[in-house]
Formats: sequence, structure tokens, C-alpha cells
Amino acid sequence: MNTAKLELAAQRLADAEEAREAAAADVKAESAAVLAAGGTEDDIVDATERSADELRQL
Repeated sequence: MNTAKLELAAQRLADAEEAREAAAADVKAESAAVLAAGGTEDDIVDATERSADELRQL
């Protein structure tokens, strides 16, 4: 049985999950910076093109 393709797919999935976590952390940090600078939740929603609910789930 050859599992090379499965192993590659699993590694790509792990890499994508890691990248998503890093991007989510960046969005959280930058959102906090916008709020600290006097921005609003609407500013963040507009800039990210994500709903407020999506952003809260990060």
C-alpha cells in the first residue's frame, strides 16, 4: 500500500492549519491596535471584509 499521497495531503493540511492560526493571531493583534488607536468595530469589519461574528470567533 502506497500512502505517500495521503502523507503529503496530511502535511499540507497541518501546514495550512498552522498558517491559519498565525494569520488569526495577526488579525487579533491588528484589530486590538485599531481599537487602541480609537478605531471602531465597524472599521475592523470594513478592513477585513469579515463579519463581526466571524471576527469574534477568532
